[in-house]
Amino acid sequence: MRAFIGLSVPDHLSLELISVRDRAVAQLASASPRPVIAGNFHITLLFLGEIATARKDNVCRAIDQVIAAERGAIPLYLERACCFPDASGRIFAAEVAPEGGLIQLHQRLLKALSEPDARAFRPHITLARLSRAFIPAPVMPLKLSFQATELCLYESRMSEWGVRYRALRRWTVPAANQAG
Repeated sequence: MRAFIGLSVPDHLSLELISVRDRAVAQLASASPRPVIAGNFHITLLFLGEIATARKDNVCRAIDQVIAAERGAIPLYLERACCFPDASGRIFAAEVAPEGGLIQLHQRLLKALSEPDARAFRPHITLARLSRAFIPAPVMPLKLSFQATELCLYESRMSEWGVRYRALRRWTVPAANQAG
């Protein structure tokens, strides 16, 4: 199965992002955008690729340890929505400010899973995929914030309606007053 670790997006934020996505899709019409369904909104922390069941169990145990060390919900801020990873990118995404708590969580996951730190960590929420680049790419300032309180191990599956992400397991990030 194709898997990745990510932070879920709360429903109230998904509703805001649907509005942003729909405005962007209208502006990007000539790039043949394919909107991402709200149920697929997430922030990828670590892409694992194809994993076997035994690897999945090891990943879950490692996440158990990382979550046990968390000291509270992670505040996140969405700065802007734009083409990603740059102006000629083929993804339209809400960029997440790479704040300390988020970077630390990413680093702890890499270490717990003995994963190489091969890619630059560019947290974002994909809102639409473009068939071709759109120049000049729109930039939509956002001032949205939320607390990341749920970490998930996701499976990526193809369906007749496109890619669907299914949470195989969910972990609640402990509130600050519950951490020990």
